[in-house]
Amino acid sequence: MQAGDLVKITRASIGVPENQLALIVSIDKVHQQEFPPKKLLKLCSVILIGNKTRNSPMRFWSNDLVLV
Repeated sequence: MQAGDLVKITRASIGVPENQLALIVSIDKVHQQEFPPKKLLKLCSVILIGNKTRNSPMRFWSNDLVLV
């Protein structure tokens, strides 16, 4: 994943339904999980598409996003 990719959010949160489309604006941090399975997680800033209540970027972990 990189900035400019279109993604689908797989985890619902307050004000964001599951399967919401979003555009990645930036990737802020890379974090390695300490517990198995060890994998790199990226903290992505995204802008929601078609959601009129949220205009500011939101942050999601890369394992909660799926490329479209």
